[in-house]
Amino acid sequence: EIRFYYTPTVTISIDDPGDVVAGDTTTLTATDSTGTVTWSLVDSNGAPAAYDFATITSGGVLTTSGTGTIYVKAQDSASSDTRPITISPFTINGKSGISTDQTEDTSLTLSANAPASWSSSDTNVATVESNGVVTFKKVDEETYVTITATHGGVSDTITFNVSSKAFSAEVEPEIIHNGMTANLSTDPTFTDAVTWSVKNSGDSEKVTISGNNVTANVENADVVLVASRGTASDEVTLHIRPMLVTYNGSDITPTNLTSGVNSSIPVVNVVGASSGTSTDHDVAYYDSDTHTVRTGEKVGSTEITITDAGQTLTFTVNVEVSEAESNIPATAEKVADITISADNNWWSNTLNDLPKTDGNGNTYRYFIKEESTGAYIPVSYSTAQGGTPLNDGITNLDLTNSSVQTEEVELPEAGGQGTVKIYMAGGVMMLLAAAGFVYFKRRGCGRQI
Repeated sequence: EIRFYYTPTVTISIDDPGDVVAGDTTTLTATDSTGTVTWSLVDSNGAPAAYDFATITSGGVLTTSGTGTIYVKAQDSASSDTRPITISPFTINGKSGISTDQTEDTSLTLSANAPASWSSSDTNVATVESNGVVTFKKVDEETYVTITATHGGVSDTITFNVSSKAFSAEVEPEIIHNGMTANLSTDPTFTDAVTWSVKNSGDSEKVTISGNNVTANVENADVVLVASRGTASDEVTLHIRPMLVTYNGSDITPTNLTSGVNSSIPVVNVVGASSGTSTDHDVAYYDSDTHTVRTGEKVGSTEITITDAGQTLTFTVNVEVSEAESNIPATAEKVADITISADNNWWSNTLNDLPKTDGNGNTYRYFIKEESTGAYIPVSYSTAQGGTPLNDGITNLDLTNSSVQTEEVELPEAGGQGTVKIYMAGGVMMLLAAAGFVYFKRRGCGRQI
């Protein structure tokens, strides 16, 4: 009897270990093995070999410490298998895209291509949490710090240049007077100290800096102040100015001004809650809401005093109405005589049927001329008491020193005697308007003065 025995052939196969990263410790496996499998490192020809960046135990535990390609062999009682394994570098993800210039009080999150532990070379400059969150702390000067990621004894690092956080210097108010104090601050505000100084040594006597305050020691100057904190700094300019008046196109510190009626004279460099007084409010006064000196229709003089943040400006305002060729044509003609007296507050509405236009659409303008001063005062007409439309006569002419009458207003200068002579410009067109005017002397309280 002849017997034949068949032994099936079984071939061992090493499983794919997947991505292997330097620092990994990986247990390799094989399929279709019979019995115990023994593992070893070999070269590409299957001969035993050693690698300085990888080791393997007979049980298949592979430990890596560097990058490159190795060959592993699995041997059982019947067969063997050999396969290459490529070991990739361990690295912090996206290093090339991470800005290494960082400022204090900021943070970012780092990650790696394998599980990692994290550490900082100087925790006073930056800390790093186990999840890779890096927080940059306050620095007094430009400082470098290195963050290290470690995986199985293999490390990767990234070094940051940490500087002080940028800020902008601020002074409030930006314009102050001599002796006034302004507040110094930064945006954003820091809880720790910011050092303030004067940029130009020649300005050191012009201001006094104390903490976060600066006081002006001069009347007029521009002083550049520097705020410094660690490596960051910024500049701001403090303007020290006296109160001025913008008059006739120039900024002046006045003692005496001469202006026309209905004028608005700007007062500049007002920095606080200003106020003003006037000896004759009807002539001129200070408007603290608009920071202007306003004149009315009344001619005369008044002394105005403006107070602002401890600084006082006092000056006299003279209000005049001067004859202007564009308003008073030389060919003006007389149209009526009247008498104006103090018992009706130097006011009259008794002139009847004065023409409003010259018939060609040119509107007449009327003026009162004081013979004692030669000043011309604009007056207005009213149709409120039955006046007639354009191109007809004016029933009532209100002789006041207001361009539009709202109340009885005392005419400018008292004194004198006689009658009023009203003149108009017959058909003369100047600046789109003809003109009439009144010569008069005052009569007071029903008796001769």
